[in-house]
Amino acid sequence: MEGTVAHARKKELRQRIRSRRSTLSADHPARSELNAQVSALIESVMREGAHLNILAYASIAHEPSIDDALDQARTNGARVYLPVVTGAGEPLMFGEATVPMKELTPAGTWGIREPRPTVGAEQLVSDLGLALIPGLSFSAEGDRLGNGGGFYDRTFGPQGVAPLLREPGRHLPLSAGVCFEAEYGGKFPVAAWDLRVDAVVTEEGLRTV
Repeated sequence: MEGTVAHARKKELRQRIRSRRSTLSADHPARSELNAQVSALIESVMREGAHLNILAYASIAHEPSIDDALDQARTNGARVYLPVVTGAGEPLMFGEATVPMKELTPAGTWGIREPRPTVGAEQLVSDLGLALIPGLSFSAEGDRLGNGGGFYDRTFGPQGVAPLLREPGRHLPLSAGVCFEAEYGGKFPVAAWDLRVDAVVTEEGLRTV
């Protein structure tokens, strides 16, 4: 029964957040400011080392776009890797974005912009500077409400193939959730295998957890 209730609660929240996001115009200030905040986070991480591999995402219809921030990161010398869905129930693969984000074409069952897969999660995490994780909502503790497919949980969650664990002594986040400010601090059911992030970045700045 608890599982059914949790599922219904998450479904309701997802529908509500997607509906709200659909009302934001393409030129809404929150969208450009979110890109600016993501860029600032990337730059702060890059200052810690000359080389940086970034795990990011190519937004789909209801997700906040961070294309501008990723294009700027590539211009500044970062290597940007994007998820590639290989099959339902499977962990994610990754490929490097070598062209501007707008030049990537939708592919696969879900119509996501994807590069050619070249790297597994374990290899990527072993040399990762920052992971930018999309979500519909993030709690103040870093818990994530995703789209329901479980791909990020199976890949990077505590029971996934390559858990995202920040190294001791690192003061900047290894993983940062990306959402709008109105979606931060949400309350929703959390399972033991769900991915949790180190920080959350919104149009109003970075919030560590």
